Amino acid sequence: WQKSYVSLLLKKCMCAMRLTSGKCPLHSRRMTSVCGSVPLPGGCTGVQSIGKFGIQGPPGGAETQCGFVQTVQAGTVVGNRRINDLRGEPLFGMIVVDLLLLCLQLIGHLAIWCALYNQIHAQAWSRTVRKVLEKLIYIAVVAGGLALIWSGAWVELTPWISGYRWLCLLCSLFVAVRWLWWRFVDANSDVLVGQRCQLIDLGADLPGKKYAGLQANLLSWIPGNQSLKLSIEHRILKLPNWPAALDGLVIAQLSDLHLNGKMTREYFRRVAQQTNQCDPDIICLTGDVVEQAHYLSWLPDILGTLTARFGKYYILGNHDLRIRDERQLRSAIEATGFQRLTGNWLKLTIRGAHVMLAGNELPWYSGAENLRPTDQPGPKIILSHSPDQFAWAQAMQADLVLAGHTHGGQVRLPLIGPIIVPSVYGVRYASGLFEKSGTVMFVNRGLSGDETIRWNCPPELSILKINSPDG
Repeated sequence: WQKSYVSLLLKKCMCAMRLTSGKCPLHSRRMTSVCGSVPLPGGCTGVQSIGKFGIQGPPGGAETQCGFVQTVQAGTVVGNRRINDLRGEPLFGMIVVDLLLLCLQLIGHLAIWCALYNQIHAQAWSRTVRKVLEKLIYIAVVAGGLALIWSGAWVELTPWISGYRWLCLLCSLFVAVRWLWWRFVDANSDVLVGQRCQLIDLGADLPGKKYAGLQANLLSWIPGNQSLKLSIEHRILKLPNWPAALDGLVIAQLSDLHLNGKMTREYFRRVAQQTNQCDPDIICLTGDVVEQAHYLSWLPDILGTLTARFGKYYILGNHDLRIRDERQLRSAIEATGFQRLTGNWLKLTIRGAHVMLAGNELPWYSGAENLRPTDQPGPKIILSHSPDQFAWAQAMQADLVLAGHTHGGQVRLPLIGPIIVPSVYGVRYASGLFEKSGTVMFVNRGLSGDETIRWNCPPELSILKINSPDG
């Protein structure tokens, strides 16, 4: 406690208030001089120096009435500054700097462990391994944060703690620069030519219970939880290689249903109804469909009711691995009229023009690693569960990639955005539209999740209307 940041800052505050008023720190008697040796009346003899820990004790331990040493020396160094006039020295500036450094270090500390968390959930490791690593990260976040708050001055720290402080500080600065770059420099605006959003509260008139299970119901009490507020987001895109014959083609993308019983069947039925009202030409389902075999029986009422002029197509995601019988899962989805896209190109003919479709379920399911670029004419659309396959899609010369998996982060902080996104790129591709090397990727926020919490990040039904450059 004596060398903690909290104790340090309290002492500095007291020193600043007393010294700037011409009084002895931690004492009510007034000083009689401001420079050189400063004797004080009544046996109160002031302080000799003010170091990182506030007031330093007297040489040899001989304390005076108020517990400080005999004189205040002109030219005493406080931090990086030299005191020449005690009454005019603004120690509050030092307090602000210390607080700012502590905040930056805590931000960097959180950024480091969030990055590790995101990396873990981007890998094809077993669920058991991921859960163990999650718990270790939780412990590291709490323990490391407390260590940063309660540890003492830089000069008194062990080398590894001091080094970790510097690492956290550098990480916070890196995160700030990267955020500014992504937000203001690397943002694209050429492909998106129009958008509108319709927010519908599907939970307003759901019959019976809106959630199932203790965890889901507790999360529903969090103020601002938007897990039942469906955002229908219409976007108009202009793709460079899109043929004029296909102008106005409408693609509906659904992702991350996570059928596990926490969200009711009626919620997903209403999502399907809203999808059909948008009258799509193609429906794409980009993974994480069912988590428990019991809920395969829900698929006919949800996926089976969806309609599209030119077909319905799907891929699987990491949470679908919880259904151990892959053949049973795929059969149940395909029984609702969806076609599988994995490991090969599928050619569609729409309005006399060709469209090539393919899917990528890596790293959880194999197949896409054997796919090669096609020389067939027409635009190429790839369904990928994870946005981490963006580079792979560019190698396939894809025109459009539809991805999910990230849930948009589920919790998006004001100005900052999401901090937890299961991707090797961290929050880079959390949600929205991205363009690189002629390939456009759209990342959907999904419809549900393991945790029924959505804050400033409502579930999304994406409706994409695609035009040619002159369309």
